Formats: sequence, structure tokens, C-alpha cells
Amino acid sequence: MAKRVLCALLLVITVVSLFAPASVSAENGEALPFTDVPGWAKSAVQKMYENGYMKGVSSSLFGSANTVTRGMFALIVAKVAGADLTEKLPNAFSDVPEDKYYTDAVNWAYANKIFSGVGDGRFSPETPVTREQTLVILRALGKYLNYDVSYEDDAMLILFHDNDKISKYARKAIAWGVDYGLMSGDNDSAINPLNNISRAEIAVILYKFLDYDSESPIKAPVIYTVKFANWNGDVLYTDHVAAGKYSRYRASEPKRDPDSKYVYTFSGWDKNPSTYIINSNVTFIAEYKKSERTVKVTFVNWDGKTLETKSIKYGTKATYTGSTPARASDSKYVYTFSGWDKSFSALTSDTKYTAQFTKKERTVKVTFVNWDGKTLETKNIKYGTKATYTGSTPARAADSKYVYTFSGWDKSFAALYDDTTYKAQFSKKERTVKVTFVNWDGKTLETKKIKYGTKATYTGSTPARAADSKYV
Repeated sequence: MAKRVLCALLLVITVVSLFAPASVSAENGEALPFTDVPGWAKSAVQKMYENGYMKGVSSSLFGSANTVTRGMFALIVAKVAGADLTEKLPNAFSDVPEDKYYTDAVNWAYANKIFSGVGDGRFSPETPVTREQTLVILRALGKYLNYDVSYEDDAMLILFHDNDKISKYARKAIAWGVDYGLMSGDNDSAINPLNNISRAEIAVILYKFLDYDSESPIKAPVIYTVKFANWNGDVLYTDHVAAGKYSRYRASEPKRDPDSKYVYTFSGWDKNPSTYIINSNVTFIAEYKKSERTVKVTFVNWDGKTLETKSIKYGTKATYTGSTPARASDSKYVYTFSGWDKSFSALTSDTKYTAQFTKKERTVKVTFVNWDGKTLETKNIKYGTKATYTGSTPARAADSKYVYTFSGWDKSFAALYDDTTYKAQFSKKERTVKVTFVNWDGKTLETKKIKYGTKATYTGSTPARAADSKYV
């Protein structure tokens, strides 16, 4: 077979981005009937189509982006191998029907040890083929076609940062496929072994496989170790890069713990990995921007609502500069701010201070006043209870017209929820004077009451005195 010149690593060009899109036409000038073939797969699809290895999924579509199932791939492989599918072979699989388009190809590929089952007597013909499975199958096909596929060196897989995802059974097959240019990594140096492969990608790989030269593997590249270390020398990530290529950091962002004075923010590496060409083992050192360390202080009220927030220097004391915290009285207590839940000491971490309050059983002030507003008694009673008057009975002096008698208070004694004043009430009665008319000997002749300030009149019988021995 003609010897192809292959790229040394094929790490940065994927089979799906080799060339810019172009019109799809045959090399002999005959246009392909398919409208969905990307430019990078043009030549490969042309050869697969012309040789009858692959057909379209319709009269105008190749199905370039469609996955390739195991049954479909078995048929393609059988065609590439020039298998005689007219010979009926035993069907070893319970899930392969006798009348499917791939049935004879599956039986042939299994009989010739190019495909194996998936276990429990099943072939799983509708399951998509992955990238690593593609190379395992093609290596088996190569062996069937007497290609020299005795490649055993998988050291180059270290160039792919996701090489740990390659199945153990597929490692040497992938190394073989990469070394002979059948498959490459993507722009991030990933081989993506478990990704499903598309029809266009299969066409490209087969195109290269048919031009296989077992005598001319690609020369093994010089591989250098690249380390990404933290400020203190701790290795954060190790990469393996071919000479003349660039490295890339793929671990979590480097961090440096704050010290007593500063906090540190990662700012980059001492050398720029995206422009530094690797031609020897090298270490990139993480660099940091530092800023003076602060702590966040939050003052909250008893109910958790924020009163004040500030940032202060690490290791200093906080001060509260907001308005005095307050807590409204409830049905039982009144509250007085008493301080904070912790003392104001030097802070080395974000801190929250919560306002504290002393509580006192709630009372209401009761004032009893006389008719003229003068205080008779004052007392504090429990909130929600009734007042009682324990002073002397209120009195009001009589005036020129009336006399007054205490009759009660201006409001009833109900449960109190606010400071309350009770005012003494009096009934009044018109004022009178008592007039008594008595005889010479003191005996009462007549008694009456008359209005205060008026003249009395005697309305009784004329007073009399019995004659004695000397007078009448």
C-alpha cells in the first residue's frame, strides 16, 4: 500500500475539524448525491461510496453526524474485508434477528474474530460504537487482512490527559491507531475514548486504514514532563507534552491560604503556558496577587435582622456605630438593650454579633385623681390586670349651693394595657340649714330645713308659758 505521510502526534486536529467545509464532489468529477458531507470528510466519503463500503441514509443524505451502530459497523467491516456474505453462518446471538440487513455480516465478523459479543449470548446490534471500540475492531480487521498489527507500545497514551478513561482492553489498540495516524486527539489533548463515533468519522478512519503501511509507523515523539506547582512547590498537576507543543493546566484553580496579614488571589503562572513551547522538562509556578486581609463583621438585632455590616482589618476589634438596638415590648415584657452576645476582641475570622436585651415584666401606670385633678394614689400593676383603689375615700367640700358625695370613678375597672387615669366622681345635693324653734324651757316647738342663705319662718302655734304664783 502507498505510504502516507502522517502528522507526528495528531493531538490538536480532530477528524471532525481537519478541513474547512467545501462542496462534495467526486475526484473524477462526478458529484456525490449527498448534501450533508462536511469538507474534511469529502475524500473519505467519496472512496467509501465509490467502493460500496458505505451508502447514504437516504437518496440525498449520508447521515454524516449519525452514530454508527454495532450492526452497521459489522456490515461495513465485512464489505471492506471483501467477505462472502452469501454463505450462511450460524447465528450465535439471541438479539440478532435472522432477517436484518446486518445479520449475515454480524455472523461473519463473529466467526472471523473481528467482533465479539457483549455477554449472555447477546451482540447488542443497535448500540452505538465508541471511539475506542472502533480501533479495537479495526485492529482485529487488520489482523484478518494480514496487516502487521503487533504494536505493543502504549507509552504515547500519556500524551492524552484523559488516557485514564481508556478501557484496559483498548489501550494497545488506541496506541496502535494513533501511532499509525488512524485517530488523533482533540484541541484539548483528549482522545475521548468513550464518545460515540459518527458515520463521517468512520469514513475518514477507514479511508486511512485502507492506505495502511505496517512498515511505516509514525516516529515516536519526544515526550517531556510538565509540572504546574503552587507557590510553595507543591505539584498541582502534571502534564506530558510532545516536543514543540504547548501544555495546558487542567486542574482546579490554584489556591494559597491567607496568612495573618494578607489574602491571596491566583493571578497566573510565572510563564505563559499558551505561548511557552515545550522543548524540555519544565515547571510552571503559580503566582498570586495579595491584598490586606480583612474580616467581615455583621451586627444583627435579636430577630436576626442586620443592623450594620463592615469590613475591618484582620486582628483588630470591631466597633458598632449604628443606632442603639431596640426591641418592641410584647404582651408580657418590655426590653432594654444590654449589649452583645460576645465581647469585642481581636477578630481573625468573619464574625456576627447579636444584640442582647434584658427583659422586665410589663406594667402599666395607674393614677387615681380627685375631682380637681389632684392625685389621690399612683401605682404600677401587671400588664393586662385590673386596678384597685386602696386610698382613703375621695371627698369634695360643700360649696355655697351644694354638698357632694363620692359616687365612684369615671371608668370601670377592666384589664389594663396602657397607662390609665381614674377620676373620682361625686353626686351633688342642694345645701340646706336646719332651723329649730324651742320654747322658754328648751322644748322643741318646730323643726324645719330651709335653703342655705334664706330666712326662716315660724309656722307653729304661738308659744305659751303657764302662769306661776307670781306672774302670768
